Amino acid sequence: MKRTTIYGLCDPVSGELRYIGKTCQPINRRISAHVQEAARGMINHRCNWLRSLNCRPVSVLMLDVLSCESDFWERELIAMFRAGGRLTNNTDGGDGAPGRICTSETRKRMSEARRGRAHSLETRQKIALSRTGKPHPRTFEWNEKIAAAQRGKPKRKVLHAAI
Repeated sequence: MKRTTIYGLCDPVSGELRYIGKTCQPINRRISAHVQEAARGMINHRCNWLRSLNCRPVSVLMLDVLSCESDFWERELIAMFRAGGRLTNNTDGGDGAPGRICTSETRKRMSEARRGRAHSLETRQKIALSRTGKPHPRTFEWNEKIAAAQRGKPKRKVLHAAI
């Protein structure tokens, strides 16, 4: 079974733990990737902190765990050290982005990037199949919620295909 290393990055002057991450590669290679991201101008809390150091952070091996347990342990350590420290982690840890809070500007950019894209026919068929046979909650509250969401929107023309 694969192993994952959970590591910490510390301030070389104060020794304060500022970041917790995980990697399957050697720690030095992962830290070099962090330093390169900061040097390329990536903007996030960790990179801003790394640029402010003007030197390489000190790495600390925290845990060596099975890969299947790494998300759990990374989240646990981040939660534990956030309580009493100043971690630069953007999320709560684990794969994906749990705990990430987007600014309204970021949400707007993501919305604009998605606008105009339509699901493929195959995807629409899969969605329809997943909903087939499930009851629709046709309560008064439900109908009011739908009506409120549609109020003020122009009506779309629906083209029915001949079968």
